Amino acid sequence: MRTRPRLDVIYLLNVGCPKFSAKFSDSISLAMFDPAGGTAPDIAGKNKCNPTAILLALSMLLEHIGQKKVSAGLKGAIFAAIADGAKTSDLGGDLSTTDFTAEVVHRIKSG
Repeated sequence: MRTRPRLDVIYLLNVGCPKFSAKFSDSISLAMFDPAGGTAPDIAGKNKCNPTAILLALSMLLEHIGQKKVSAGLKGAIFAAIADGAKTSDLGGDLSTTDFTAEVVHRIKSG
């Protein structure tokens, strides 16, 4: 008989392109964080997806596991970047998925 390994966190990336909506589902033995919305097959693989929703889902996961300061830092970096004009094309900007994510990471590191 094989015993399943116990996993504290499972991170699954949704390759779709929802904008800002993230959701949290909780049960006694499972908490799941994912971007709400569907997929965007027309832009798959084109580096055009707005990563805000998946980053917000990550922020919710961090808060759930007790990393409130890290969660707040991530969320603050996301919204500050957008407020300062760092946007993907769906929001009227010209940043790619990679560029927007790099901007958020830079803001976190600059703290």
